[in-house]
Amino acid sequence: MTITSSFAPGVPDSGAVASTFTPYKMGELALASSRKAVVYLKCASPRFEAEGSQKAPILRLETSNRYEPDGSPAELRRNNLAITYSAGLALIKALGCENNANLPDTFKMPSGA
Repeated sequence: MTITSSFAPGVPDSGAVASTFTPYKMGELALASSRKAVVYLKCASPRFEAEGSQKAPILRLETSNRYEPDGSPAELRRNNLAITYSAGLALIKALGCENNANLPDTFKMPSGA
């Protein structure tokens, strides 16, 4: 399993993502499949202040499995989202993102987008 984070130029339209993903309401957008989860978070933080104005970049967190894990697709999507959520929450807390970048303090399976 690999977990990565990066800055994203924006948040994709939930209707325009690959059919292998199920979109969810988490942060700005969450996408999950049986092998991968991606969460987009908007982080307003003093750490991203430049020339007196605060920026709110989009952070993209991804968890991916090299191999297809065993289990039901719904269970695997939930597990991948839970792992990505945990990594995202740790990152946004370390960055001091306002309102935890709209992530709850504890993981709860989000509704579909």
